[in-house]
Amino acid sequence: MFKFKHVFLALGALPLATAASATNYDLANNFGSSVFSYGSGSYANGALTFHAFSNVYSGCFNVGGFSCTTSGPAGDTSGSSNLPGIGATTNGAHFLTVDVPAGELWAHPSNAASDSDAIIQFTAQEAGRYLLDGLFARLDNMTSGSNDPGNNGVSVSIFATSGGITSLLYSSGALAGYGVTQGATATYDLAAQLGVGDVISYVINNEGNYYNDSTGLSGSIAYAGGDNSTAAVPEPASWSMMVLGFGLAGFGLRASRRRSAVTFA
Repeated sequence: MFKFKHVFLALGALPLATAASATNYDLANNFGSSVFSYGSGSYANGALTFHAFSNVYSGCFNVGGFSCTTSGPAGDTSGSSNLPGIGATTNGAHFLTVDVPAGELWAHPSNAASDSDAIIQFTAQEAGRYLLDGLFARLDNMTSGSNDPGNNGVSVSIFATSGGITSLLYSSGALAGYGVTQGATATYDLAAQLGVGDVISYVINNEGNYYNDSTGLSGSIAYAGGDNSTAAVPEPASWSMMVLGFGLAGFGLRASRRRSAVTFA
């Protein structure tokens, strides 16, 4: 007697689409990874410009374990002569009026007439849905009243560029204005659908004045898997196995009906 379990075994042997691997990128711990780029730029009229930094330094601001990248001249071991700059530290760093915690990126915009924003970019390696969560934080302990032209904080934004179109995902003025204290934060929790090569951009703007604008960025980018438009397509061999499996299932149903007819006639 033909058993249905044989059909189930045949179907169970079919190759299935492999589940998406869980990939998580930590913004600070993965500093310098090939999926991230660091530079300066600006956003205007629906377009985001980006110019990658040319130099990477260790011991930035003469602090051991503090690496940074900037457009400063070669040989500038402090990395401080030409902002903007972006960096990370393994054990935390203190310089001037700034405290950078371990596990947090340091970013600072410049006072240039254009391309003054500090920008961290992530390039998607797989098509699908990405989850972004984290926070921006004020790292400088210098605050002042309205009579001081400096210390006016920063504005922060996150953009997604897909198919040549840049869209705003998040913007906050929580760190902008006078009197923002060290440790103040702007949190975010976002999702974005990206194709291979699409870009997420974290942007720190000087809000018109770049004094004491050291800003922290911490968080992660997690790949949450593909959608229907990016789902895996079975190989030809897999299609053959599927056709064979369904054929066996049909044969089993027909055999069962014939035996039932004989038994109960």
